[in-house]
Amino acid sequence: MSKTNIYSYKNQKYQHNSRQLKILIVDDDINIANTFSEILSLRGHAITIVTDGISCIGKCQTCIFDIIFMD
Repeated sequence: MSKTNIYSYKNQKYQHNSRQLKILIVDDDINIANTFSEILSLRGHAITIVTDGISCIGKCQTCIFDIIFMD
């Protein structure tokens, strides 16, 4: 069974699974990608950022991701 954490943000309680996910972010705006990455990294996830579709295809041929966010 996976470990679950409860944390609070602005007096609201949230529960999340502590499993680290491998996440690929594909966005041509590096500032948005970095901000999104920072948020997800704070949750303990492993983040990879690429800025175009060709790079995304290349990464997907060499790595397995749990989630891919594309713009």
